[in-house]
Amino acid sequence: MLNDFLFRCVISNVKLFKQITQAFSKLLGNEHAVIRFTKDMVYVGQSGVDTALKSWLQVSVDTLFTAYRCESSNNNEVHIEVSMEQLYRAIKSAHETDDVLLRLMKKGAIPTLNLSISTLSHYNSRFTIEQDVPCRPQKQIYVDTFDQPAIPERNVTVQLPSIPKLKTVLEKLRVLDNYVTIRANWEGKLEFSILNDQVGVRTTFEKLGVQSNEGRDVITSTITLTFVGARGTVVVDSRQLIKVFQVPELSNRAFIGKLALLLCRWSNRDTTGICNNNCMAFYSRSPRPQRAKTTI
Repeated sequence: MLNDFLFRCVISNVKLFKQITQAFSKLLGNEHAVIRFTKDMVYVGQSGVDTALKSWLQVSVDTLFTAYRCESSNNNEVHIEVSMEQLYRAIKSAHETDDVLLRLMKKGAIPTLNLSISTLSHYNSRFTIEQDVPCRPQKQIYVDTFDQPAIPERNVTVQLPSIPKLKTVLEKLRVLDNYVTIRANWEGKLEFSILNDQVGVRTTFEKLGVQSNEGRDVITSTITLTFVGARGTVVVDSRQLIKVFQVPELSNRAFIGKLALLLCRWSNRDTTGICNNNCMAFYSRSPRPQRAKTTI
C-alpha cells in the first residue's frame, strides 16, 4: 500500500510542530491520531475512538512545511495513523534552527515517518540524527469517516481568567469530586462548582469581558456559550478537563453550546450517557491566524 504514496517535506516551523505533537500527546495519551496531508492543508484527528474528549487540528501546509511533496492515487492525499507521543519524542531532539526532513518510508516491512534532523554539535560540526516513528497508512474506508467533530454555534464570548489560575482551581476541585459544574452568563460571570453528599465548593470569576459574535474576534483566552435565558451550564469530567489545561504554550478558548459530544455527562450522576444538550470545546489558534487555523 505504501507504494501508492509519496510524501516528503522540510519542517520549517520546528517550534510549532513540537507544540502540536506535544498537545496531542497530552490529550490522547496512548491513543493514536490520524494525520491527513493534502495539497494545501494538514488535518489531525483522533483515530476512530469514541471518547468524551475529542481533538481536531487544521493548519495550512506553508505554516509548517517547505519543499512539500504529497502524491497518491487518492486525489494526492496521504492519510496515516500514528502515535503523537512517539512523534513528539522524535521531534524533541530537533532545535528551532535545525533542518528537519520528514518522509514517509518503509523500514523492512514496517511503514514509518522518518525524521532526518541535521544539527550542529558543540564543536560546530554538522551531523544528522535519524528518527523513525512507526505509522499505518489508512484505507479509503477509514479516510471517508475522518471529519471534524460537530461544533455548535456560539452566541456570546466571555474572556477567561488565566489558564494557570483555572488549572489550580480544577486541581483542588478534582480532589473532592470527579465532575465539576461550569456556568457562564452575559454579565461576565464564570463559575466552577461541585456539590455532593460530603461537600459543596464554588469558585466564581466576575467582571470578565463579554463580546457578541458580530464583534471583532478576541485574541486572548475566551469562553463562548449558547444559553437558556442568561446562563449556560455544563457538567464536565474534571479529569478530562485537566488534560486540556495541561497543553503547554497554547491560548485556549472554550464555549458551552448545544448538539456536540464533548466532555459532558448528564448532571444526574447515576446515568452514564453523553450529554447531547451541552458541551465545552477548547480552541487554540496559531500565532499567524491569517495563514492557519488550529483547533483543539
